[in-house]
Amino acid sequence: EYTTLIAQRLARTLGGTCLCWSRAEQKRSELLWCLARIRRGEGGDFSSFLDPRNRDPNYLHTEEVLQNPWFRQMCRLAERWREHNTDGDVRRSLHVDVHGCRDPPITPSHLTIGLAAMRNEVDSGRSSLSLARVEAFGALLKAELSAVLSQLDLRPQFVLVRVLLPALAEGRERLSGAWALEDRRLTQSQQALTYAGFTHSCQLELSKSLRRVLSRDDAANARLGRAILRAWTLSFGTNATLPSLPRSPASCAAEGRDSLLQSGPSSSSAKARVRRSCPPRLRISSAQLSS
Repeated sequence: EYTTLIAQRLARTLGGTCLCWSRAEQKRSELLWCLARIRRGEGGDFSSFLDPRNRDPNYLHTEEVLQNPWFRQMCRLAERWREHNTDGDVRRSLHVDVHGCRDPPITPSHLTIGLAAMRNEVDSGRSSLSLARVEAFGALLKAELSAVLSQLDLRPQFVLVRVLLPALAEGRERLSGAWALEDRRLTQSQQALTYAGFTHSCQLELSKSLRRVLSRDDAANARLGRAILRAWTLSFGTNATLPSLPRSPASCAAEGRDSLLQSGPSSSSAKARVRRSCPPRLRISSAQLSS
């Protein structure tokens, strides 16, 4: 709910690109979910009503990532950024994955920043960044985004921002932005760092109260985007302004099964992922930008 709008506005502020499900596909999923509720009631198994080809890009098996249409689109966009790098250096790039979560106290803060994928890359020796750099990035994000959220009327009054940065050996922590190795699945942040060549990635989990405020306040969205940009650029010691991607649309939507859908999981996997509280609106969005 509202995550697509928020991600699109963030991408506009950051001069980046937004990848999201089309509204038509979101509406289709909502209708199927409502039909399931009518036919099965509150206690039924709804998974058979959802299109198994609509793969959750934040819950992909490691074996299916490279062939997943959403992932391939993300790689194409990332490559377009790199094509415009003329200085010959390794280009820093930021991937932001926007999600919605429940209000506090069910979720311990209004905004959860998941950096576990970056920490995992450091722990495994694949990252060009040091652990100190990743920790500094997290601290800067917390400081900058806390300053923005402190100006908003968020209810209930609760912790504003927390950063999750668990080590690889500690296993999976909910909302941290990374699946554990034994899960053999990859979040969007893990895909962006391990396969798509991004240097930085953060998963943002926004409470419903925060999403409502941001959906009604474009200026607050802009402040949030500028805060992310400032934290990112300060983390590697520059205040450079990032250029927009040449000849790139502000957003890129998945237009349906032909472009962004993949063969579905087994029935047991699908059942395990069923949400019973509200329609699964395919709300994952990603804002991508480079310096």
